[in-house]
Amino acid sequence: MEAYSQDELVARFMKEPDEAPKAERRMSEYSVEVEILSTLVDRMSEMIQALLASRGVKPRRIPPSPRPVTAFERMRKERRRTTHESLVSRLLPNKGKKPAAPAVPAVPGRRAAPRPELPKGKPHRGFGS
Repeated sequence: MEAYSQDELVARFMKEPDEAPKAERRMSEYSVEVEILSTLVDRMSEMIQALLASRGVKPRRIPPSPRPVTAFERMRKERRRTTHESLVSRLLPNKGKKPAAPAVPAVPGRRAAPRPELPKGKPHRGFGS
């Protein structure tokens, strides 16, 4: 074990501690008793945070106990992330990731519709101005 901990080649391919994946519970290991115990641990963490806050100490965030994650929940999270990235790339083109290529290819020989021109003159100042 010491040889691995001192080997630079092994260290190069290992994940950093902050990149380690979150702890997850397997669905087969989960039961009603485990849910109750996990809820109890979470509530005790909240009580500790409240006690520290009442003493004037800024409590650190205690992460909740791990729960199993289903494929449906993973898909929902991925869909939300994709929707968010798409919105960011449309609103802030220089900040967001580039959206994926459209599913339907463009028709060859057809030009895109021209963008509407903004009215010239005084700039808009907002409501009530």
